[in-house]
Amino acid sequence: MVLGRNLVVGRSEIDLLVRFDRRRVAVEVKTRRVGDPLEAFTQEKADLVRRAARGLSPPVYRIDLVTVEVDRHGILLRWVPEAG
Repeated sequence: MVLGRNLVVGRSEIDLLVRFDRRRVAVEVKTRRVGDPLEAFTQEKADLVRRAARGLSPPVYRIDLVTVEVDRHGILLRWVPEAG
């Protein structure tokens, strides 16, 4: 269940806040038309998302990553649990 989108926490943002099995999960979403969107989730970005997640109350259980790769053949979605 989606609890929130584009949540601004301090100077950072959490793309999605979702609930899985009674646990809140912060989700970063990276989309690319060229290249692997996984590469855009740098250590610096992971640190920003972790910092934002710590600012939520109640706290989140984990940080996941969703990548969206768009090309002429279609869309490839990947969900990466515990990416942050």
